[in-house]
Amino acid sequence: YEGQMENGLKCISSIRNRYDGNKRSPFDEAECGHHYGRAMASWSAVMALTGFHYSAVKGEMSINSGPGNYFWSNGYAYGTLNITDEINNKLVVIKVLGGSLKIKNLILNGYGKIKVKVGKLNKTDELEIRVKNNSPKAGLPLNLIVNKNIPVIKPVLFLNEENKKIRKAAFTDMVKVSLACETKGTVIRYTTDGTDPGKRSTVYKSPLTISKDKEIKARAFLKGRQGMVVTKLNLFKFEKFKNIELETKASQKYAPEGASILNDGIHGSSNFTDGSWLGFEGDDVKFTIDLGSMQKVKQIKIGFLNNNGSWVFLPENIKIAISEDGESYTDVADIHITELQKAEKSSTYYALYNFENISFRYIKVNAKSIGFCPPGHPGAGEKAWIFVDEVEIK
Repeated sequence: YEGQMENGLKCISSIRNRYDGNKRSPFDEAECGHHYGRAMASWSAVMALTGFHYSAVKGEMSINSGPGNYFWSNGYAYGTLNITDEINNKLVVIKVLGGSLKIKNLILNGYGKIKVKVGKLNKTDELEIRVKNNSPKAGLPLNLIVNKNIPVIKPVLFLNEENKKIRKAAFTDMVKVSLACETKGTVIRYTTDGTDPGKRSTVYKSPLTISKDKEIKARAFLKGRQGMVVTKLNLFKFEKFKNIELETKASQKYAPEGASILNDGIHGSSNFTDGSWLGFEGDDVKFTIDLGSMQKVKQIKIGFLNNNGSWVFLPENIKIAISEDGESYTDVADIHITELQKAEKSSTYYALYNFENISFRYIKVNAKSIGFCPPGHPGAGEKAWIFVDEVEIK
């Protein structure tokens, strides 16, 4: 852990404040138990705060030495541990609230260690122990003791020509990428073949000029030590349209940039709030693309999000029409979504159509909404959402 006690408590407090009973239920915190992975993340906050560790092999319990009342749980038992400062020692009271605790040694991290003679504590048992300040290195990982003054090697940063972190990894012609590390004295090595950088990889010396799709991986090295983190940046080249005009209005809750995000080279994630999706509530999705000139097009690809649990549904069908002058259109495709595709959870569906030896300038797309959440759905009768993302034309 990084020792950022104040920042950690501020983060936890902010999360708890979100669930105050007015805005959200205080009994259903998504960040602290709603999903399995997040439940484990919230438990790690308890570990970071208390410094608790238990070895069943040694019968050894470790915990931070600061005064306070701590919760502990080891898989066999759980309870509390209270620490009070006294002259030349600390008074520790261990209470077992459930299960059976095997304990032979007690360690107060960075303070002291003592043998526990009772060996085992059962439910409702309470034990008082006085621990002397006999070992300032007790409970501390060896690497933190030995390498105490060696700086942490921070991850490599990818920067644009304005020396700002690169967030959107897409470009139309070419892009220059600089690599930097905030840890002084490091050497940066990188690869572009998909492998992780090692001590024999190319040394970064000057900005990289990228003119085609490329994956860059980078790692910092310091005096023979390699950084723990490999930073990755995927760069994509895409064709910019002259214009995209929406015929139906998108919700301002998501991607306020509007139609431009449909042609920014960035694909949306499974999270419709990531700023890369246009959302339409209860309406069909209608837009027209102007390529700027007559062009021979081979393919069009449009991304739609499917997340029924969040009232986000795939369109019933997607109609595509083309035109040379922007006035007279010819229907060329009517793509229907299968029931199997609709049943897939939290996935991105790509509507794909291949053109056959034909040139045009304008493309009109009409994705028909299901209108309302279907019967049996928790939101039955409420307006259904369609989320659309990147439009690719080759």
